[in-house]
Amino acid sequence: MRKTTSPRLSIFTLFGVLALLLSWPSPAHAESGVRLRLNKLISEKMKIAVPDFSTKSDPNVTGGLDHIGKDILINDLLLSGLFDTITTSRTGGSDSENPGKVNYDRWTKTGAQLLVLGDFEKPAFSISVKMRLFDLTTRTFLFGKRYQGEKESYRWIMHRFADEIIGELTNIKGSSATKIVFCSQFRGSKEVYTIDQDGNNPKRMSFSNSISVAPTWSHDGEKIAYTSYRYNNPNLFVIKRAGGKRKMISNRPGLNDAATWSPDGEKIAFVQSTNGNPDLFLLYKDGTKKRLTYFRGIDTSPAWSPDGKKLAYTSNRSGSAQIYIIGAEKGDKGKVKRISYSGGQSDDPVWSPDGSSIAYSSLRNGHFEIVVEDFQNNINLQLTTTARGSSEHPTWSPDGRFIAFSSSRDGKSQIYIMRSDGSGVRKLTYLRGGGHEPSWSPRLPH
Repeated sequence: MRKTTSPRLSIFTLFGVLALLLSWPSPAHAESGVRLRLNKLISEKMKIAVPDFSTKSDPNVTGGLDHIGKDILINDLLLSGLFDTITTSRTGGSDSENPGKVNYDRWTKTGAQLLVLGDFEKPAFSISVKMRLFDLTTRTFLFGKRYQGEKESYRWIMHRFADEIIGELTNIKGSSATKIVFCSQFRGSKEVYTIDQDGNNPKRMSFSNSISVAPTWSHDGEKIAYTSYRYNNPNLFVIKRAGGKRKMISNRPGLNDAATWSPDGEKIAFVQSTNGNPDLFLLYKDGTKKRLTYFRGIDTSPAWSPDGKKLAYTSNRSGSAQIYIIGAEKGDKGKVKRISYSGGQSDDPVWSPDGSSIAYSSLRNGHFEIVVEDFQNNINLQLTTTARGSSEHPTWSPDGRFIAFSSSRDGKSQIYIMRSDGSGVRKLTYLRGGGHEPSWSPRLPH
């Protein structure tokens, strides 16, 4: 039986729990000399110069926000794995807002191939930032954006511009302006929290003063579903990202767990116990339900395919917990396809945004590791190697370039992030209450 630090109703803990319960668009520079391709191996990172932002505001008013914005942008570009940054001074007034007057000779001498220029203002209680990107190789202006908003929007603005840069050069916007939802235990209760993709800006989302687990985002990023034991039963709730009261959506006695929204936002797949047996169900907007599995064992952890036609899930129908795929309409009354064969038990399946792969947790050499089943290349790739503890609950970034997961490699489980090939592992959370069960948001409006 799987050792777990969370009361999440995974297949490895369901037997015990059940027993208790029953007692923006790209410009027209499509062929820029610095354009990258995500599907092509990048042997050298692009060198991008990000000098200090210019500002006409009083330093006593800006409070260093111009420097903070530059630092956020540089961090996002470095975390993308596509760039090396060159930081250098910017002589005030030497670069006119007219792109044609940029001193390309000067910036090319720094060794940079790209240049970001930012103009920062802080009028009254708001901020205004004008950001521009230049291709120093072809001496062309690529694009520019002007952002205005409250001070609280500044971090999001910088994340958004980093994503615009990545989108301009790769045709796929980045994931800097996204969030990760997860669970953490603080002062006796396990609650739902969010953080930015870079690990900053933590925010508590649930206030159940109980046990809240298995959070997941809606298709538009405006809502979060999760399971709470607040009323002495694992019931399903939904909260809005903007705040407000929680809404209970399923409270049948027994299991109501592992909710996940369909890509079109019209229904939720989740786990519910029928006569003590956990099965997969669909919950529609009008409150009606449809049963998908009828196996006299455990079916759990549903995950939608990007086209909304299939569900990956975990089942012990072969004896041990493994990953299967069924049609989202016929369920296991139609074709059931097993996809995990390597390693021991498997759980937590999640589809890549392009539908070409499924990441999941697999028991390998006594530890749970993150592996990917690549359907295009017909290979099974182990991404993590955990010397102690386990790595579990993978979740893809919306651009498909990263996977976040929880890991107890340093003792207490925390949230980590890595590139989709397993490289560049870094720790996102350092919380006393740990970090469990991450779920990556879609691209978010502010």
